Amino acid sequence: SMLSFTSVMLSRISVMLNCNPEIFTCIRVSEFLANGQICEAVATLDQLHTQNFGQKLGRFESAEPMTCAEMQQRLPDDAAILYVFSQTEKLHLLTLRSEDEPSHYEFPLSRAEVIDQVAQFQQTITNPVLRRSETFLQSAQQLHQWLVKPILEELQTHEIHSILFSWDEGLRTVPIVALHDGSQFVIEQYQTSLIPSLALTPTHRSRLQQASVFALGIADFEQFTPLHAVPLELASIKSRFPTTTSFQNDQATLSNFQTQLRNQPHQIVHLATHGTFQPGQVNNSYIQLWDERLSLKAIEQMDWHQSAVELLVLSACQTALGDPSVEYGFAGLAVQAEAGSAVAGLWSAHDAATLALMREFYRQLSLGQPKGEALRQAQLALLKGTIRLENKYLVGSDKAIALPTELQELGDRTFWHPYYWSAFTLIGNPW
Repeated sequence: SMLSFTSVMLSRISVMLNCNPEIFTCIRVSEFLANGQICEAVATLDQLHTQNFGQKLGRFESAEPMTCAEMQQRLPDDAAILYVFSQTEKLHLLTLRSEDEPSHYEFPLSRAEVIDQVAQFQQTITNPVLRRSETFLQSAQQLHQWLVKPILEELQTHEIHSILFSWDEGLRTVPIVALHDGSQFVIEQYQTSLIPSLALTPTHRSRLQQASVFALGIADFEQFTPLHAVPLELASIKSRFPTTTSFQNDQATLSNFQTQLRNQPHQIVHLATHGTFQPGQVNNSYIQLWDERLSLKAIEQMDWHQSAVELLVLSACQTALGDPSVEYGFAGLAVQAEAGSAVAGLWSAHDAATLALMREFYRQLSLGQPKGEALRQAQLALLKGTIRLENKYLVGSDKAIALPTELQELGDRTFWHPYYWSAFTLIGNPW
């Protein structure tokens, strides 16, 4: 009938207005969902994300899209992918595990409502005035109710421990680990990572217990705030991974960086310097070296493949939260660097908290923990107060270390508030 035809056309126009560049792929996902073809919807959604990231990062992926079954073969039994597909007036959650059919959860929730709640969540966590309060809990719980709670029963039934989040534009800079169910943060139950798409994410298991590490750090800047904890951060890495090669301050040049990547295979590259994800083209985002800025585009053009990098760590990042072009740069970081995964911060975290988290992260890696679990344990140590500042020392699960003079004035404190630990996000392969 004409009414039915008009309804279908209006629905399609609504989807088109909200979709990213691949409009027709978006429409296909919507139609698959309407027809109950969940496998086809999942495979097409992964293809859509792959295409969008390829275009935004200047890499046009021409590989054949994977089928649902091929995607499942790449997933461990204790892992699941959560896709979020938001239309103008509907929110769709799709989960894929290594076995059984994928699941589909649908809610009458507008995209605008979700995005507004995300912005509020980010603001309450990062506002310096609120770092001793629980103001963030309202939006943390609301987003958990919308984006995580619907799938919890499935995760618990199938003993899922690791969740890979492949989310829509507008959601990729959500500090996932800080979502809250009313009694616990997500991090207290699940290991999480952000992936651009499964097609762009390697799923092999890394062995980093005795990894070769290249660490580069800058403590003093002309245009940025100093990072007083950087020397201790690099020393902590060296104590756990004795073969670490490190360059500090005026040795942290582009030439030294390129030479190391070219001449020595390093499984871990750690950059303790300011990095900024800015709106606009990918080139606007950069990592600050001693003598120049290294753009994300330049990162892609470096000879990473020769180095066989499994993990890239940026320990002093800052992103323009809420900007779609920034999201692609941030979530695509591991893809750009041809690394198995990356750890980066959504905002410039506290200097002492970053030292605390990175020290424990590398301790966990040296004990044989996978990348995602090592980060999770480090974040939990801050949340629980296991690692804290006490009597001008950083104390916790490892030998206490004296703080630099500039950080001693902070006094005794814990880092329970999610501002201190939830910015750090694992992007890509968590194993």
